[in-house]
Amino acid sequence: MRLLITAVLLASPLAAQETSAQPARPAAGEPSLRLEAGNRWSSQVRGNTEVYRSLVNLGEGPKLLGLDLSLRDSAGGLFDKFEVRGDGWGGDPYSTARVRAARSGLYRFSMDYRNLAHFNALPSFANPGLERGLLVSQRTYDLRRRMVDTQLDLFPDRRIIPFLAYGRDWGSGGGATNFVADENEYAVRNILQDKTDHYRGGVRIQLNRFHVTLEQGGTAFKDDQQVYFPPGSNPGNRTTAFLGQPLRLTSLNQAYRARGTSQYSKALVTANPFSWVNLSGQFLYSLPSSEVSLTQDNTGNFFSSDSFSFFASERLLASTRAKQPHTSGGFSAELRPHGRIRVMESFMTDRFHTSSNLVSLVDQVTPGTVRTEGAAGLERLVFNYNRQEFNVMLDAGGGLTLRGGHRYVWGDAVTRAPGLSQTGPERASRMKMHAGLAGLAYRPARKLGLYLDYEAGSAGQNYFRTSLQDYHRTQIRARFQALASLALTANVSQLRNENPAPLARYDFKSRNGSLTVFWTPLGGKWFSLTGDYTHSNLRSDLSYLVPQTLQSDRSYYREHAHVATSVVDVKLPATGAGVTELSLGGSMFVSTGSRASDYYQPFGRLSVPLHRKAGVFGEWRWYGYSEQVYRYEGFRAHHFILGLRLAL
Repeated sequence: MRLLITAVLLASPLAAQETSAQPARPAAGEPSLRLEAGNRWSSQVRGNTEVYRSLVNLGEGPKLLGLDLSLRDSAGGLFDKFEVRGDGWGGDPYSTARVRAARSGLYRFSMDYRNLAHFNALPSFANPGLERGLLVSQRTYDLRRRMVDTQLDLFPDRRIIPFLAYGRDWGSGGGATNFVADENEYAVRNILQDKTDHYRGGVRIQLNRFHVTLEQGGTAFKDDQQVYFPPGSNPGNRTTAFLGQPLRLTSLNQAYRARGTSQYSKALVTANPFSWVNLSGQFLYSLPSSEVSLTQDNTGNFFSSDSFSFFASERLLASTRAKQPHTSGGFSAELRPHGRIRVMESFMTDRFHTSSNLVSLVDQVTPGTVRTEGAAGLERLVFNYNRQEFNVMLDAGGGLTLRGGHRYVWGDAVTRAPGLSQTGPERASRMKMHAGLAGLAYRPARKLGLYLDYEAGSAGQNYFRTSLQDYHRTQIRARFQALASLALTANVSQLRNENPAPLARYDFKSRNGSLTVFWTPLGGKWFSLTGDYTHSNLRSDLSYLVPQTLQSDRSYYREHAHVATSVVDVKLPATGAGVTELSLGGSMFVSTGSRASDYYQPFGRLSVPLHRKAGVFGEWRWYGYSEQVYRYEGFRAHHFILGLRLAL
């Protein structure tokens, strides 16, 4: 449901973007600037502000909504072309910046920066206190994540192109999590901080019928987390005494520190030795390694199931090391032995094994004993995955193209068995699946196209109970250009998956149907309409074991949803300053079933030109969300924007 709501949130702003013609490209040496800036005001959020921040999270104040700066220089300077673009600056949850610079025959440089705010605090999620009226989730986070990617290509117009690249992904923030102890759990504060640096370089060789990319790279990773509870009293989630004594946490300081590095080598090859043959292949080998340490000090009244006794404090020190050699590769070929026949074959494999060791472990319990362990084998995972696929396409004439094929997937994995397993110290799993593929494309006329894809498979063995087992997947698409100004597209898809194994008894069914209308009379000169409607049904039944009793039970989920988006753009007669534009529309999501929810987002936007290169605009949006079961998670809010647009 939240993914669909997110899609609705993203759809409306995109649909409401400017439809006016792009300004003419500037002459060499003349800068081109398009700027859209304004101020956002928000009404007081009525309802749950935590849910509002989890789904919308738009702030007030000055905003740089859009920036597009380009400069071209033909005088042989540092660059021939320089571009800067930015969106969403001023405290919004998603901000981007892009820089492009190039000089013909010498270099091509790019940089992309993204700044994302992640907030999640839904009261109904991971909250054992709901029955007591506590509307505070025990799994929340408030994070800021930043990503930057840069790449420099040298001599981009030549056959041999060296390149260097660097990327960084880092984040920080906090939230709430659980400190888990025997017979109780305690909600505590969580502080997160991580960073990954990615270095790579290589060369691309581009010949007429042959292309090779050789790349060498590496990553450096660190992750620091701290879970703490200041001196006080935390009774945890248990509301009753255990063996006559209350369990509680009075202080906690738990620090987790991880460091890792990885080196990899990658090769990509494509070839066209004959006009009727296309070949491609890739290979990747990496060797990541990591070191992890844990320090924990906690006081209170706890129970140890190992010694079957109570204790007042614990100090835990642990450190581990791990490596994961990883090899993957693939090959594909496309053959056209006849003008009406195309044959496609592909194969890929992915293989790795993880081995880790416990370097040291010291667990001191007071009153009690001290448990100390030295270096010892801890975990091992061996994983192999392979996939082979074969397809044949036939042009049958009359606008009809047929496709048929087969996919075979197989693999195995070995890992340490869980505590309740009766398989021994190790547990081996295998997967094997065959799937038949079919499709057709029918274009009886230039304005009409029909497309069908069908896939059916059966797995003799599988890794997970919710994986595709015995399934049928169908998708039908149609496009009809009824008039020069009217286009209709339709899409119907269905997935049915079953796992009849006694321990799973899994039944999943999903069906979606959508219709989209594009109407642009006179090429959208004065009026245009875009509308989209989707109806979906989802059903899931799964057998599972209740952790507290280990008794079998059923998990049922049902959802029937309606999603609609529409935008009407109206352009008023032009004046000497330009064209006044009015946009009206919105999005909605309505569902019934296990978690019935309603979400509405109407909007209106008016752009008024003041000058040939300047104008003002105003925008209104309303956000409304409600749930039938968890009514306390609903909210409503109005947003207003007043801004200035420049095009120089």
